[in-house]
Order: sequence, then structure tokens, then C-alpha cells
Amino acid sequence: MVEKNDEIVVKLEDVSFTYKIESEPTVKNLNLEVKRGEFIGLIGPTGSGKTTLLNLIAGVLPHYIEGKIDGTVYVNGTSTMDMSLAELSRLVGLVMQDPEAQLFNLYVRDEVIWGLENLGVPREKIASERDRVLKFFLIDHLFDRVTYDLSGGEKQKVALTSSYIMSPEVFLFDNPTSQLDPLGSEMVFEAIGKLSRDDNTTVIVNEDKVEELAAFADRLWLIRDGEILIDDAPREFFAHRDILNESLIRVPPVTAIGYELREMGFDVPELPLTVEEALTVCERIKK
Repeated sequence: MVEKNDEIVVKLEDVSFTYKIESEPTVKNLNLEVKRGEFIGLIGPTGSGKTTLLNLIAGVLPHYIEGKIDGTVYVNGTSTMDMSLAELSRLVGLVMQDPEAQLFNLYVRDEVIWGLENLGVPREKIASERDRVLKFFLIDHLFDRVTYDLSGGEKQKVALTSSYIMSPEVFLFDNPTSQLDPLGSEMVFEAIGKLSRDDNTTVIVNEDKVEELAAFADRLWLIRDGEILIDDAPREFFAHRDILNESLIRVPPVTAIGYELREMGFDVPELPLTVEEALTVCERIKK
């Protein structure tokens, strides 16, 4: 156990992990810290180690999937190796890309409280918590709906809500919008952003939609070949153009406009991350 720091919720010290069937580590020499309430976006090419990193923090590796771990992963100051997977599941909520794989009950009202029922929480407490979390994520209108009749975005929000009711310290999302249309993706990102913004919950999201991550994240991590190459605030992150190009990472279109204006000789002190910022830059240049 390290000395507990209430601000540091997740800490990795010289962490490498090699799957049992592999000869080389999938992630290596990771040294990272995440503060309480931070929203971290995880970006990287396919096979770079993003899911492995999330599963290390969740304790899925090596508690459930075997392999060799070097270094230490801490959650709330305690090594994940010193906790059972059941104990870790109370601290870390993991939401995967396929919401249907996480839905086990016919009705939304039963799905949301399933975890608390398994813990033997009193019925009165369960009912009040269920009502609270449904309202928090603005899905109380889904109370009596059949889970498998929901849209993709609604299913993902129900999966998030059923995890949130367990009050984890950290939420991990592994490509949560990969199977959703733009409307469903927007719905899920609004819910994830609400976690960090309104509840001070720590969030780490592996996502290919860089525009959404740039809009919500406090920091972005670029992982390639199992190593973190960039750890920076979004605006500074996208300034690393050469590394991003080498890693085949597409920058937000509005940020690409900032690159092009700079190459044309215009003064663009800060790269735009949103359409509004890009319009402001263009209006200033026109003057």
C-alpha cells in the first residue's frame, strides 16, 4: 500500500503486463496518476493496449484473465493485487462497448437495482437509490420499459446507471459508443460528462470519437505499442501533430483548420477544439 492521497484515485507505477499466451508485454513501463473527478480520454490505434490498460485498473487483469504483471496498480491507495475482484468491483465500474452484454434483466426497473439486491441492501434504500440514479441520468421515463426494446443509446445509459448505483470511485468506459448512431453517442457522452461534471466522479474513456473526447476530457492519453506517448490537456495534446500523424490518429476537423491556418502564415495562438472556437479564429483573421 502507498501513502493514501485523497486527490490521487488511480496510480500506476512501472506497470507492464504480458498475457499468458504472449511472449512480449502488451503494455509496458506505465507511470500514470489520475486525480479524483478527472475525465481522462484514452486514444490510440488498434492493438495499442487501451483495453488492457483499462482491465488492469479494473483488476480484470490478472485476477480474471491470467498473465504476468510487473509494477503496481493502485486504486484509492491500495494495490489491486491486494484486493479481490469483488472488492475492486465496488471501487471501479467498467462499462463495455456492447451494452447488451451487460443487461441481465427484462425490465429497466429490475436491471438498475440488480447489484444492490445481490448485496442484500434493504428494500427501502434500494427504492430511494433507484429513483435517485434514474433521475440523475434523466432516464426515469424508462422505468417500465423492456431492456431489450431500448435503443442502443438507452441501453448504454441503463448499463451505466446500474453500475453507478453501486457508487464506484472510478468509471472506466471501453469504446462505449462504437455501436451507436450519432444520436445514441451524444446521449451517452452527455451521461458520461454528467458523471465528471456534476458528481465529481473519476472517468477514463477509451473512445475513437476524438471530437467528443476533446470537448469533455481534462486530459488525453495517447497510447501506442503499449506505451503512453502523450499525456496532456486536449489543446496541448493536439499540438503534437507529428506524433499523432505517426500514430494514425485523426484530429478534430476544426483543429485541422487551425493547423492549415498556421501553415498559411496566420497567427493562431491556440488550436480550436470546437466549431465556436474555429469561427472566432476565422473572424479574428478576417479583421
